Amino acid sequence: MTRLCVFISVSLLALQLCNCASVDTRPLNNQRMVAELPAEKFRYELPITENQPQKPMFPQVIKNTLSNGLSVFVVEDKSLPIAQLSMVFKNGSSRDPLGKSGLVNLSAQMLKEGTEKMSSLELAEAFANIGTEVSVNASKDYSSLSAAVLSDKANETMSLLASMVGKPRFEKSDFARLKLQQQSTVSTDNADPNYLAQIKFLRSAYGDKHPYAYPSGGTLESIPKIELKDVKKTYQSYFGPNNAALIVVGDVSVAEVMESAQKYFGSWPKIKVPSLAVNAPLPRKKMHTLLVEVDNMPQTYLLVGQPAALRTDKDLASYEVFLNILARDPTSRLNEKLREQKGWTYGVKGMVNPLRGLGPLWISTSVQVPYGGEALQEILSELLQLQNTPVSDAELKSAKEGILHSFASRYSTVGKVASQAADLFIYDLPLNNDQVFYDKLAKVSKEDIMAVAKKALKKDQMVAVAVGDLEAIETPLKAMDVGVVKVERGKTIARSKAADDTTKKAGS
Repeated sequence: MTRLCVFISVSLLALQLCNCASVDTRPLNNQRMVAELPAEKFRYELPITENQPQKPMFPQVIKNTLSNGLSVFVVEDKSLPIAQLSMVFKNGSSRDPLGKSGLVNLSAQMLKEGTEKMSSLELAEAFANIGTEVSVNASKDYSSLSAAVLSDKANETMSLLASMVGKPRFEKSDFARLKLQQQSTVSTDNADPNYLAQIKFLRSAYGDKHPYAYPSGGTLESIPKIELKDVKKTYQSYFGPNNAALIVVGDVSVAEVMESAQKYFGSWPKIKVPSLAVNAPLPRKKMHTLLVEVDNMPQTYLLVGQPAALRTDKDLASYEVFLNILARDPTSRLNEKLREQKGWTYGVKGMVNPLRGLGPLWISTSVQVPYGGEALQEILSELLQLQNTPVSDAELKSAKEGILHSFASRYSTVGKVASQAADLFIYDLPLNNDQVFYDKLAKVSKEDIMAVAKKALKKDQMVAVAVGDLEAIETPLKAMDVGVVKVERGKTIARSKAADDTTKKAGS
């Protein structure tokens, strides 16, 4: 045992001596480190304080059209062996008949409930076998089906999508289940004060008969009125190749996509698509303020805005910079005032959703109950200042660069690229639309900001909605110029799950 201990001790001593012999004992200074690690040189340099935005690499979108009118958009991206396939239709909830909002959404949902040869479960299993599932979306101006797959499964995915849109099953049992699910979803959404404010805003801003006045998912009153025959009629009227686009983004080639598109969609018959003009909402004479009383609310949810922007509006770039200055950027005026100075809110958001008709622009925030009226006054005051006083050079520079620096994030996934391509189809935009938009952003001036502030938020056309405990907000409103004030009392809603994703849910 003693010999073993001596042997181990000697071995450890020898090992230490070897290590010591290989250690460089020279002083570890920056000059030596930079010389030995040239790839790490950046670690010993101060960060660049001024960094000009770099123009992103815009995706190259290739468009072709089949003889039956189906548009095919392809973006080749060989960086990863994945692909996104989408079927997009120029029919959204704006085509819902009055009193049956949610019809187009249900019709689109029914497309994934089986085909002529596969039941709902069999279709779901077919997609599961290729490692994906189909997502369905319906908005004001469009509806879509999308699936992301490994690129070697793109052809098989296209075949399944063609069966879904060309030969849907429309089973009564599937329809009954979907209706029940949609009613449950709407009921849950209505339990969210953020969403409730958006619903009230749309109805008040657009009027009861406008196609944008109702949520795309429908209402608790409208969904029970929708029948399977309505879904079939909607499908026959709007879901055809000459009202649709196939969008494929990823590790594919244009030639292969076109060959497969012709194979799977070439025999899909054309339809006669009814025209739909989305008229501007009727102008109002005074601002409207709606107070919706909800019990047991620790905060008041505020939403202020009006219908403002077309998707083809030449001022869209100015709207984006304007919103960054006013509310959207963390250092924006309203965030600085209401969050940093007053401490009334966790943050203020600004949103513009340009559509085929005038889409909404609004400012939204949740504030402590005692300060709802004061917060509304601060929002209106900032709007007035932006309409009459030029912004500073620093504000304008920061707002523009915030957008330009992050512009490339629009193309960070195949799904995002597909979404950009879908916009080109839905709104008949040129293929270089993003490049033109980027250049316009860089050129937005102080005068442009003042012009869109006056155009987008005119006091007499504005709608303000407050949801929550109204006892503290009604009194200060009496001394404020907020137009016609209406109150809805006695509402009690259950608190729902967090709704951070509802910002565009009702307005989109």
